[in-house]
Amino acid sequence: MEQNELGRETLTMRGAFAIEMLYRWGLVMGAEDGEDSAGRMKTNPMPPMEVVIRACEIATCAYAEFKSKGWIVTVEEKQRDE
Repeated sequence: MEQNELGRETLTMRGAFAIEMLYRWGLVMGAEDGEDSAGRMKTNPMPPMEVVIRACEIATCAYAEFKSKGWIVTVEEKQRDE
């Protein structure tokens, strides 16, 4: 993470999840671009900002679903220290 005048920056769990999406899928995400002469689908790489937006949307949807299923819980300060 970057250093700034107030200290170190860090990501939330949702942000870290979005970063993982970028690491794993950022270079292979593509948009349909017709067919080649053999009838196979052609794809073009998605523009970088679209890849970032997609990763953030996936992370947002995933965390909303995790929360609705009770998979995200709040840990009290005491429990973290034990």
